[in-house]
Amino acid sequence: MLLMDDPKGPKKDLAQDVKAIHKDLTDVGDRVSASEDKETPREEEVKHLQQEVLRLQEQHIDIQAHAEDLENRSRLNNIPIRGVPHEAENEDVEFYVQVLFTQILDCEDPVPIQNDRAHRVNPPWSRSERPADVLVCLHDFTTKRLILRQARDQHPLKFKGHAVTLYQDLSALTLQECKDFHSVTSFLRNWGISYSWGHPFRLTSKWEEKIISANLSRWRALCWDWTRQNSPH
Repeated sequence: MLLMDDPKGPKKDLAQDVKAIHKDLTDVGDRVSASEDKETPREEEVKHLQQEVLRLQEQHIDIQAHAEDLENRSRLNNIPIRGVPHEAENEDVEFYVQVLFTQILDCEDPVPIQNDRAHRVNPPWSRSERPADVLVCLHDFTTKRLILRQARDQHPLKFKGHAVTLYQDLSALTLQECKDFHSVTSFLRNWGISYSWGHPFRLTSKWEEKIISANLSRWRALCWDWTRQNSPH
């Protein structure tokens, strides 16, 4: 007598397979849920770290601006002089600048201008090269400001047959920022608009009957808007 296969066998095996697959899918779902639960605090931590980085960047910018301002204020009484010939070293450099300042201030006799120091800075490798600048530190800021103003009115300035230039003593960072402002300052000069530099570093000018003291991005926006509004259509 032949034995017949159990017809329920394949169905039973399929049901077991489906049950096993269902169990595997449930396990995968549980693991995904657990991973998502772990990711939520990590995402919050990353967001917090991103906010902290932004805060530190802003703090760094503030500290850098404050340090730049302090350095520039420490230089306020300085006048660097460019073009002082090597022959000036044969005489007293302090006496040389005293006579130079007397000429700039248009005084008949040397005036007693109190200098805290006067010396060469960054001497060249060879005396045949361009003379190094002379740095003068005046005791009184008001006198320093007057000398620079008078020298600017007498530009180009000549002293004992040599062209000399007096300028502000600024930090390296501020000098770079002044270069970055070149397009803005050129625009203002072309339109006959006077301007000045402020501390902390800002460009200040009278713009459309208002005094504006702002950074580079603000001034660029102002110049762009003014050009767009006044350009021929």
